[in-house]
Amino acid sequence: MRFWLVIHSQQHVFEARRGCDSYMVDLDGRHCTYRLWDLAGIPCVHAIATIKYIQQTPDEDIDKMFSKEQFLKCYSANISPVNGSNLWPQTEFIKPLPPVSRRMPGRPKVNRRIHVTENDGRVHTPRTIRYAKCFEYGHNQKGCKNATREPVPMLLKKKGRPRKEQCEPNQASCDRSKRQELVPIPPKKKGRPREEQFEPSLSQLAFLARKFYPHINIIHCKSMYSK
Repeated sequence: MRFWLVIHSQQHVFEARRGCDSYMVDLDGRHCTYRLWDLAGIPCVHAIATIKYIQQTPDEDIDKMFSKEQFLKCYSANISPVNGSNLWPQTEFIKPLPPVSRRMPGRPKVNRRIHVTENDGRVHTPRTIRYAKCFEYGHNQKGCKNATREPVPMLLKKKGRPRKEQCEPNQASCDRSKRQELVPIPPKKKGRPREEQFEPSLSQLAFLARKFYPHINIIHCKSMYSK
């Protein structure tokens, strides 16, 4: 309703417009050129937009047959009782059987059926048919008068990212960046790096010997180790 533009024409006559669609609404005669209000007795979307435009409620413009008074008046008469099927008269004809229920092909639909006046949001683009033997547009096998043509081979476009240009290392035109790309990179070692082996000096060996082996002559061992 909010997408309809209401234009006042006469005292009770309005025009509801949306894009290229336009309908005349007569509130006094309860008539709309869309004809849904005349057939159903309930205001259509164009009539409701017009009623909201003059700041009124659409409940007052619904036909009286939908009121509670008409409902009670319709069912005010008594309904005569009906005997059960055991008292129905028996005939010589074959009893009618119910129709065979079978499962329809395809997946059952869950979505609600969209009305003609509703916009489902889909954009329908027109397509031109093309006959596969003559490769011409606008006709099919019935209306084709052309000779059969062989299909032209189409060049398929390569997919994926284009590869970088490789260059041999002995060419003079290769720059330094391309040469560095051709140098193989050694694989990275996994795990924690090993600790470097430490070789102690003579003074450190003498200190350890005095601490753990005090009975050994350190001077004699040092002279032998230096030789």
